[in-house]
Amino acid sequence: TKYLALVYWFPVALLLVAWSDVRFRKFTWKATAQEITLFGGVSLLLLSPWLIKNWVFYGNPLFPFFPTLFPNPSFPPSQVQGLVNDAHARHWGQIIGSPHQWVNVLVFPWQSAMDTSSLGDFVGPVFLALAPLVWSFRPTARSYWSLRVTFIGWWLLWSLSTSMSRLLIPVLAPLSLAIAAALRWGQLPRLLKTLFHLVMFLFVLANGSWIAYYYSLLGGWRSVTGGLSRSEFLSHTQQTYPSPYYSAMEYINQHLPPTGKVLFIGECRSYYCERPFLAASVFNEQPIVTLLKQAGDETDLCRRLKAQGVTHLFLNAAEAVRLGIFNDRFFPVGERETRIWHGFFQRYLQEVFRDTQRDSLGYRALYVYEIVPSPIPGEVFDVPDPLLKVLRLTRAGTG
Repeated sequence: TKYLALVYWFPVALLLVAWSDVRFRKFTWKATAQEITLFGGVSLLLLSPWLIKNWVFYGNPLFPFFPTLFPNPSFPPSQVQGLVNDAHARHWGQIIGSPHQWVNVLVFPWQSAMDTSSLGDFVGPVFLALAPLVWSFRPTARSYWSLRVTFIGWWLLWSLSTSMSRLLIPVLAPLSLAIAAALRWGQLPRLLKTLFHLVMFLFVLANGSWIAYYYSLLGGWRSVTGGLSRSEFLSHTQQTYPSPYYSAMEYINQHLPPTGKVLFIGECRSYYCERPFLAASVFNEQPIVTLLKQAGDETDLCRRLKAQGVTHLFLNAAEAVRLGIFNDRFFPVGERETRIWHGFFQRYLQEVFRDTQRDSLGYRALYVYEIVPSPIPGEVFDVPDPLLKVLRLTRAGTG
């Protein structure tokens, strides 16, 4: 269900079909072409529901990629570049002319195996240490050759396309089988085999200890074992869960009418929202930004929101600051849009929920506003505007 299968597994599978014919059968171009066509056709048939869905929703079967071939005003090429960068894509135009970049590419397997700075991408040294065993003997079994070709093909495609370690994880399964076969049937001295088994055992202990430490930091076990309720766990900052938004979702689910519709501001996560909503990914322009650019004034902004059925606005100010400081496309608004927002905030919004609290790992700054039926009469009172502060902070951070 991910493009990972199309980019990596599909070419590797085609390579396996061709290699099998060359290595173990009487090779003919016609027979190999027929097998590849059959395999590709069945694979494409299984993939077709996702391609059709993308075509219907976005006019691009491979959305969000190839934006110039399948233009979509809601997702321009500049926003696709943010997605590509987030996937740690390699830019070979820069690498080819830089010896330093070449060194980084060559030493990356070692770095990815030994670098513990990223909990999500730490692979551990065991696979790198034992991978040479795959070439320690010459097998005759077709299955072993398939494991070897799968590993080599995936490794090459991964090395050429990205430096994200987690995208290498799927190929560790066939690599594990190949290493086990090499230890069992490889032509190695008994003492060396025993040494390899001991080293592997120590590495497995090291990896197991790291996994246990990693999950203890995540803290999810406290909720699973009943030590914390779901609400208590999700309402506080965790190691991989910054700027929690759950308490606002509880309020929305319990107090907003079923016909209510919520516009998310500064928050891309929406899993727990049980009401209709408008939100965007971190790579897209925020819906409120698009509306501000289109609006002539605060009254026109209110009209446009109501035309889309929006009754409430949800602002996660802490998450907006966190994401906006590192992403200059998150709130690309100028002084004109800022003035329109502040006028709209003062005249058309009424705060119905607030949760602001700082804890040991971070802080919460959650606000839910209701769009009032008519402008607030009288003087425009100077009510604190959290989003106005967010816009100033993100400009300072990205400037």
